[in-house]
Amino acid sequence: VTGTRTTEVGHTIASVAPSAGIAAVDITDVDAAGDPDVYVYQAAADGTCDLSSCKTASVKSTFGASESVSFDVKAGETWFVIVDSWGGAEADFNFNLSCP
Repeated sequence: VTGTRTTEVGHTIASVAPSAGIAAVDITDVDAAGDPDVYVYQAAADGTCDLSSCKTASVKSTFGASESVSFDVKAGETWFVIVDSWGGAEADFNFNLSCP
């Protein structure tokens, strides 16, 4: 996924990694009114998002700032990327996801 322009609310993307390696999420071109945070969670045994297993996060306290995370994935592994706003603020931004 790349170049998606979206509103800062809460977005969840479930993805199955095609191969082992490093995956990366970048949030760029954030409007000055926005403060998106990025969280990556592993899937539970039943395939749902396990909110108790955060793999990584990027939580800056700066409006308009870009966010990025990278994390190891294994082939066939399912993970969830959640982009959430601080205080319910809304803003446009670009969401870029790269997989190995």
